[in-house]
Formats: sequence, C-alpha cells, structure tokens
Amino acid sequence: MLDKKKRKQIEAFRKAKSADETLRLTDTVRQERNHILGAPEKDGGLAFVEAYFEKEIEKPHLELGAITEAWLALAPDYAKAAAQLVSFKRGTLEMAVPSAAVKYKLDMDLRTGLEQRLRAAHPGETLKKVKVAVGSGTASATTAGDSELEGLRRVKLSEVMKAAEEGEL
Repeated sequence: MLDKKKRKQIEAFRKAKSADETLRLTDTVRQERNHILGAPEKDGGLAFVEAYFEKEIEKPHLELGAITEAWLALAPDYAKAAAQLVSFKRGTLEMAVPSAAVKYKLDMDLRTGLEQRLRAAHPGETLKKVKVAVGSGTASATTAGDSELEGLRRVKLSEVMKAAEEGEL
C-alpha cells in the first residue's frame, strides 16, 4: 500500500496544470529520494575516451586549425606547397619540409618578418617560435615510407574518430 505522502504526490502529478508544475514536482520527488537514498552514482562508462579525445585530439586539432588559417594567408606560395604544419603545442609551431633548400629559404623568410606577421595574425594561443625540420612529422614519414607503424597508427585513429562521429563509442 502507498503511504499518505506518496498518495499526495501522485495526486499532485495528476492535478498539475502545466509542464512547469510537473517538472517542479518531479524535482521535488527527486530531491527527497536523493536525501533518503543518496544520489545515484554516475555511470562512467566510456567517459575516459571522451576525456582522452578532447585532450589529445580535439584541442590540438583546433589550435592547429586556427594557426593554419594565418599560415595560409601569410605564407609565400612555395612554402604553402612544400611545408606541412605538423603540430602547435605550447606556443611552438612545428612544420616539416621536403628538403634542406626549402628549409633554408623558409628560415630566411621567418627571420625577415614572416614569424612576426604570423604572431600578429594569430588570435589564439601565443606563437612563441616556429621549428622547421626536414622530412620529419607524421604525414611526411608515412608518405616517404619511413614508418609503416605510423601509417597503421593513423588508420586506427581514423577508425576511432569515424566510430565516434557515428555514435558507436
């Protein structure tokens, strides 16, 4: 049998005239339940995947995307075609180029004002320095065939991202 308090609550739900009133009554019942039984535990489930994705993939991707817009607007044509932006962490933009000659030319352009213009054009995290390396970086390593493991890692990462977009994770 139902006690008097529960009967009154059920009757109040039946007599509720608006959705707001029903919502208020639901919150009241929930608060009473939590007071007596304690709040229900949250199901962690795959929350660690969301935190990992946000920290290791989403945030660096957004930061690199923001600096990429400034790079495309300011970089000389040869640099846009040859250089690959690899990462942007802690204010350091890392890029890979295919040869020492391109690295030398890009270094000279950076020293003669390109780096300062990039700093001024980039609204996000402060650009502290630009590192240019010959043939380094994840994409150039796989395109050059240097590391089969990097290619496999990229395939697995793309599968995880695809599954996350489809809501399977």
